[in-house]
Amino acid sequence: MTAPSTFALGQSAFLLIVAFWIDTLVTMRRIVQRLKAEHRGLWISLGSPEALTSFLSSRADVNTKFLGKRTLTTWLSQGDYRDVNDAQISKLASRLIFDRRAMIAIVILFLLGYAWIADNR
Repeated sequence: MTAPSTFALGQSAFLLIVAFWIDTLVTMRRIVQRLKAEHRGLWISLGSPEALTSFLSSRADVNTKFLGKRTLTTWLSQGDYRDVNDAQISKLASRLIFDRRAMIAIVILFLLGYAWIADNR
């Protein structure tokens, strides 16, 4: 295989990851809207999160966990959303899980594909 195939593989992986990031952001927005509308007390206890700030700060949640604070992303990742018994939030949380796993799979497949292409040169 040639260098253009490696480039095309990288472009495809990048575009897929961007598509899943956008879907993750839209899904987070829907979760926030649902929490605001139907579970306002919980939304306030989570720090009145917004979708974009929750999406961007998800990496900092490790620090807030040690401080004993709950954020939207830790609440979702720990599965605490199940306690609310809201079918729509559960469905959206499952979608977030799928998106994250898909992005990891894309990165792994890209690395395997790149290694295969490099090995067959």
